Amino acid sequence: MSATSKLKWTGTILVAGVVVAMALMGGKWGTSYTAKASVNADPIIYDLIPDAKPVGSDDSTAIIVGANFGDLSNTGVWFKGTFNDEVLEVIYVDPNAISFVIPAGLMDVEDIFSVRVIVSNCSSIPTVPPYPGCDKYSNPAPFKVYIPKPLYLPFVTK
Repeated sequence: MSATSKLKWTGTILVAGVVVAMALMGGKWGTSYTAKASVNADPIIYDLIPDAKPVGSDDSTAIIVGANFGDLSNTGVWFKGTFNDEVLEVIYVDPNAISFVIPAGLMDVEDIFSVRVIVSNCSSIPTVPPYPGCDKYSNPAPFKVYIPKPLYLPFVTK
């Protein structure tokens, strides 16, 4: 066997030995980094609870379930309807849920609102319309203010 072949085999055996030693000792194999999933990700709405209220309702607390939400200082709820377009203040935020109040004044007439979460990444409060490059907003979720229909029961006689 030539000296070059011996050198190649020796190198291969050394590399294999290091790999086996790392495997036995629990080596991290270069994947020890972690990244926060919500960094630079747009917020997402999965559900809006409730998603409808009758005309004339009082102030109502609603919950948005989703992902990639900010915190109280940089998150708002964009409530856009036929006659209104404003950012509502949130009362509770965690990375997967937001609680906010829908004022009674927004539920005076029948309407369908588009609800979005806005998260500002520029040390500012979210604005309407969103500020390009700073505000990220979610997919829309519908919120309906409806006129309740009376329930008619059948009148049964003998």
